[in-house]
Amino acid sequence: MLEHKILETVRVAKGVLKRVEILSSALGGTKAIFGIYLPDETENQKLPAVYFLSGLTCTDKNFAEKSGAFQAACDNNLVLVLPDTSPRGEGVPDEDPHVYDFGLGAGFYLNATTSKYQKHYNMYDFIDVELPKFVEGIFPVTSERSISGHSMGGHGALTIALKNPSKYKSVSAFAPICNPMNCPWGQKAFKLYLGDLHHKEQWKLYDATELIKTYTGPDLHILCDCGTTDNFLVGDVDQLQPLTFIEAALKKKVPVTFRMQAGYDHSYYFISTFIAEHLAHHARFLHVRGTKRKGQGHDGHGDGHKDGDGHGHGNGHSSHGDGHKDGDGHKDGCCDAHSHGDGHKEKDHGHGGHGGGHGDGHK
Repeated sequence: MLEHKILETVRVAKGVLKRVEILSSALGGTKAIFGIYLPDETENQKLPAVYFLSGLTCTDKNFAEKSGAFQAACDNNLVLVLPDTSPRGEGVPDEDPHVYDFGLGAGFYLNATTSKYQKHYNMYDFIDVELPKFVEGIFPVTSERSISGHSMGGHGALTIALKNPSKYKSVSAFAPICNPMNCPWGQKAFKLYLGDLHHKEQWKLYDATELIKTYTGPDLHILCDCGTTDNFLVGDVDQLQPLTFIEAALKKKVPVTFRMQAGYDHSYYFISTFIAEHLAHHARFLHVRGTKRKGQGHDGHGDGHKDGDGHGHGNGHSSHGDGHKDGDGHKDGCCDAHSHGDGHKEKDHGHGGHGGGHGDGHK
């Protein structure tokens, strides 16, 4: 078992958040810090986990301090695991001068192959192998897991799940970088971590759009949200490239729900608005063995039935309608783009118009 120590424990909602330091072999023998939120229910039984991967410049603390996710985690009987975004510490290389979109705080959830970065920058192995093994060995957490993330972390969540579908029950993302091979953020990172364009096949291994083009695994219940006023979507450069991802999913007939949320940006105001829906989404698939959560009478499947949070599901189609209210009483108010197994694309009115949270520049 990895050497570790608990740095901090704080009570929040109906559980405790712990910050844990471990000595990571995947990250070149450096000390890595992650957060783990344990609902009180873990005193009675092991619970499944949702791993949340944060975006550029973030640490393990951003999501914990700004998302407002802990009550929703309790309501859905979910553990939250909150890793850092890169290796850190003495001896970890970086560019000089440091830039916000590469190196420290910007590990891009891949395994580097270039000589300068390959020893330490192995966030892919850390997230997919080393961290879950440690978490499940130390804490009251089952081997059932889902994964989510924001921006660079949304890229990480999608690529890790698409490459390892047997390990994840579901995947979701907020404003993910969907096609990093074709945006400035990804091109810079991939060149320095993986090599120049002569290594294009390596680049494809960490690009969600490229991975979904060849995906043949089970339904990962992919849910993505993006704000229509996201400055990285509507600015001078489209860093997110959602349309290329949706088109690739449609062509391959891989089910995806990608919702464009009217008026929202790239910040934690946006994440905090919809995080409860994302956690409820994951809980439907992590608790399919009959575990019933508070306020839920179904596991969320069936033709047109509603689950406990008021969302309708069945046969891969959306059951949201114009002007109807969802289970928490909010009016629907965004555009949903669904990719279905029959290759059709639908547009519905989904959820919007929720409250606020906190803003995070590039994060």
